[in-house]
Amino acid sequence: MDDFDALWSRIDGETLAGTWTAGSALVPSEAPAESTQAALPHVDLEGDFVLGEVIGRGGNGVVIRARQKSLNRSVAIKVLADSAEGRAAAALLAEARAAGGLEHPNIVPIHALGCDAGGRPVMVMKYLTGVSWAALLGQPDHPILDALPAGTLDRQLHIIDHVVAAIACAHDAGVAHRDIKPANVMIGPGGEVCLVDWGLARRVGDLARGPAGTPGFMPPEMFGVEARVDVRTDVYLLGASLYTALVGRVPHAGAGLADVMRETLLPVTDMPADVPPELRALLSQAMAPDPDARFASVGALRRALRAFAAHRDADRLCTEAEAQLASLTAQNAERATVFGAAQFGFEAALSRWPESPRAQTGLVAARTAMFHAELANDHLATTAARRASRAALSVGSAGSAA
Repeated sequence: MDDFDALWSRIDGETLAGTWTAGSALVPSEAPAESTQAALPHVDLEGDFVLGEVIGRGGNGVVIRARQKSLNRSVAIKVLADSAEGRAAAALLAEARAAGGLEHPNIVPIHALGCDAGGRPVMVMKYLTGVSWAALLGQPDHPILDALPAGTLDRQLHIIDHVVAAIACAHDAGVAHRDIKPANVMIGPGGEVCLVDWGLARRVGDLARGPAGTPGFMPPEMFGVEARVDVRTDVYLLGASLYTALVGRVPHAGAGLADVMRETLLPVTDMPADVPPELRALLSQAMAPDPDARFASVGALRRALRAFAAHRDADRLCTEAEAQLASLTAQNAERATVFGAAQFGFEAALSRWPESPRAQTGLVAARTAMFHAELANDHLATTAARRASRAALSVGSAGSAA
């Protein structure tokens, strides 16, 4: 494939393939523009904090659980690894400033940014309890699932809706995350959803020099030598994350990095039959290789996801109403009650999805079935007489009042 060969040669793919391990992120070799450490306050790691165990490692950083004595709370502290290069300090500062400038319940709060006694940057964050979205996907009996909607699809839609909300907040502030994946989403014991690890975040519109991101999730533009940071990259990553949650594998896989990159250039169409057609089309659009073919914004993606959820709710109501309708027979003494339940179900479905052809057809069928049931039992004339009588009484009462 010409496109792949050109891309592979431009980014020195052989060097990348030799340093990459499956599941890990590619970190840009160039430091972010925000690299100054001037005027950063001192963070007294030995005085105010009691350092505990290492709870995470990634890139050039180490995350440590600690207790902050002055506020008597647990926190997470990110510091540079001993082997980290000079550009890692700039990357940590950029991460803290990207996430620290965002206020949203689905974004990890940054408590402080400063330097330790050796002048190395330190980021103090909220300590999050729970597990990652990625870990939950492999633990169908995890107790945290009790705090989330029942049913696999409803649960994944719930989680992605909160992640999309976090990204919408970031985009409104001019920041793109660029490393969205289930491993970077934490689920708390109460079902809280929090997007973490803003290490690859950049300002929208800035020139980013790559490659950068997590292969398997990355869109083609993230493998390029340089590209303008675009919100549609996050749209792709959101689609790739939901795809992984539903399908059980990353969108792009292969024996090595070259295979993964080659897959990235192709449309994602391989989805199980149990993924509804509307959702398949939505995911395919979100993960289109060409950014111009994707949803133009996270807001557009969120509207499509919520429309799908509403359509799904409408279809569930239709299924229940159709079951009621099937029991409406001429011999059913409770046919009026059954008819009412069926009609209510179809009308409720239409309130969620007014254009639902299934609900429109079902409502007509319910009314038609009731008509025939009444006719078969010779109730039609009686019903008409009662209505005429009520109408006459109504008119008479109005005349007396006048």
